[in-house]
Amino acid sequence: MKFVLNRGMIMMSRGKALQNGTLQMNSGTLFNGGTDSYGGGAIQNFGTITLENVKIAQCWADESNFVNDDGGAIYSAGKATLKNCTISDCRCYDYGGAIMIKG
Repeated sequence: MKFVLNRGMIMMSRGKALQNGTLQMNSGTLFNGGTDSYGGGAIQNFGTITLENVKIAQCWADESNFVNDDGGAIYSAGKATLKNCTISDCRCYDYGGAIMIKG
């Protein structure tokens, strides 16, 4: 599966993009994503992500009833490339307030 977004905004309501394929995003915004299990408030990646000129804001992974609430914005156990990206106002309960990379 391949998902490509050019110049868009994805507003999430207590959700996240979970992907095992390829995500490519150019000049967009991920806003208000969150999770209460296994991290990655905006993106949980097990495949390949490429983000360029992307803003990620107000995302969270911080439900204290679960373990591994890592990566307030991005949790990546795959390949991740970020170019000229901004992450702000993201938080998590465990590790990596913005990004958690497992490798």
